[in-house]
Amino acid sequence: MSAFELYVNENNFTATKIPEIQVNSLVNAIRSTILSSGCIWIAGNGGSSSTASHAACDLAKGVSLKNGHPVRAISLMDQIATLAAWSNDCGFDEAISNMCKQNLQKGDLLIVISASGNSNNVIKAVMTAREMGVKTASLTGYDGGDVKELTEINVNIPSQDMQIIENLHLMIVHWLFKAI
Repeated sequence: MSAFELYVNENNFTATKIPEIQVNSLVNAIRSTILSSGCIWIAGNGGSSSTASHAACDLAKGVSLKNGHPVRAISLMDQIATLAAWSNDCGFDEAISNMCKQNLQKGDLLIVISASGNSNNVIKAVMTAREMGVKTASLTGYDGGDVKELTEINVNIPSQDMQIIENLHLMIVHWLFKAI
């Protein structure tokens, strides 16, 4: 078996280990937020920030077109100038949290994406959202880290391989689109 075939097999095997109940809980939270006209806010670090942008696009445009019901979904990571300003003035650990304070409202949903689940800026964003009474969800990997324990809904990719975790986070994003 080639190295590529082994990699594909590892992705497939890991995907079968994701608890469907976790994914369904996230689907239901997104549906509920959409039906109540709340906004879905998404944030992440590094590669996960790109996944956050992708998820916001799929939900805001794709689901709106497919269902004929407008969906408000925004990636906090796409607010580059604001993210940079908060990072410059207060440090990157506080940047997303400060953006949450500015934007989130009760009835919204914050979804954070962090492979390790231990990114300080993501943890602080979740804590801020919870203090504001905003529902929280996460996509994580490894053992889920602190984020797994802090969010109400967690979809954890049971892998120790960063690329597999990131691949399957994107697969989940695409499934959310299809399911909703």
